[in-house]
Amino acid sequence: GRAWGEEQATGKPNTTIAGDQATAWASASPDGQDEWLELEYAEPIEPVLVMVYETYNPGALHKISGYTASGMEAELWSGEDPTKTSEGIGVSEIKTRTKLKTKRIRLYLKSKDVPGWNEIDAVGLKDAAGKVHWAVSARASSTYASATGGAPVPVPVVEIVVAAERPPERIGVPTLL
Repeated sequence: GRAWGEEQATGKPNTTIAGDQATAWASASPDGQDEWLELEYAEPIEPVLVMVYETYNPGALHKISGYTASGMEAELWSGEDPTKTSEGIGVSEIKTRTKLKTKRIRLYLKSKDVPGWNEIDAVGLKDAAGKVHWAVSARASSTYASATGGAPVPVPVVEIVVAAERPPERIGVPTLL
């Protein structure tokens, strides 16, 4: 994956030291706006615990949502990030408050309140049997990644609108013989 791209937050954690590491996702700017990171999993999971591997300037996490099969967002947790800003690196283990089977979650970060890039290496979902599931894809409000090595590149959010099908009108259409 691209250095600091949102895809760095997929799979098992691979950033072992605190700091600005290219193996973790970073937003386009350190404190320009609040950010979000959305992760998708291979199969629907009812998480009992969300494990967020924060590797640089932790402490900005304040909300986690899950999505139903129909795309409705449901809050799983909100509150104060358990990993303190002074820790440098840590795993925020967050018990979910809502029972929801989901393939997609969204982390919300108060990036403006925690100075510097708030980098995330991986996000595991633990189910009731104790199995940890790792994200297979990700998207974010922005990313520092680029193909040329790190210039800020906002990630576009694409909205898909589906028009209702309607048969063509035949009034006044001449017929050819």
